[in-house]
Amino acid sequence: MRLFLYSITIAFFSAITYAQPCALPIIANGECDPPSLTFPTTVTWVANPNSSGINTTADVGKYADNGLEAWDNILLDYGTSIDLSTNHFLHMDIYTPAKSAQVMAKLEGGSSAQSEAWSPFSESTSDWVHFVWDFSNQSAENHNKIVLFFDANVIGGANPTYYYFDNLQWTNSATLSDDQLTKPIRISIFPNPAATAFKVESLDVVTSYILRDITGRTLMNRDDVGANSFSVDISHLEQGVYLLDVNTPTASKSMKLVKK
Repeated sequence: MRLFLYSITIAFFSAITYAQPCALPIIANGECDPPSLTFPTTVTWVANPNSSGINTTADVGKYADNGLEAWDNILLDYGTSIDLSTNHFLHMDIYTPAKSAQVMAKLEGGSSAQSEAWSPFSESTSDWVHFVWDFSNQSAENHNKIVLFFDANVIGGANPTYYYFDNLQWTNSATLSDDQLTKPIRISIFPNPAATAFKVESLDVVTSYILRDITGRTLMNRDDVGANSFSVDISHLEQGVYLLDVNTPTASKSMKLVKK
């Protein structure tokens, strides 16, 4: 009888498959456990609250922003220089059920000057969206920390505000292949805020765009774009908030642009 029970026990545990630890350049995602870097206590790992669309993994990160500090963040310390020689695009899926959100990614530490990049606004409170930060100009630097600021320099709102994230990883491309767990967003603008110019990127060819001020007055427009990627010069505009409408043959999207 004991031999029979022992055999059942061995068979049961042999059938269990355990998630493998995450390995750099993957920092954290729902397919591996634990993450490859140590996260602060403001991050917990929970069941995916919206397992649909571009992110159907079972578990995701949940970040609690206390709403009282303008620059609270997720700081990830590598303890050594981050190798950006090949993989210099930082990717992350984000789900923000309470509000549209923007995330600033910052490289710091080491002897190199700090470098920051802003995501677009998430634009959706019902779906996962995908953010990409381009740090290709930092490939020869020796940063050793990544800092993620969710709604940087914003105080107030719910206390705390929760942000869900997944598929945080470095790759060598601004887009991810099917085996890299996620898909690129259809239309995006970056940097945002922008000082002198911003770039539009789209999976479909952009046919036209209109840039308006908050009163609805048209400031710039073009109806012969015919490109998936292009830049727009806004150096002549005053600081403030603007509205950008981008049109493709199959879709239209309105986005908020901040001129700093």
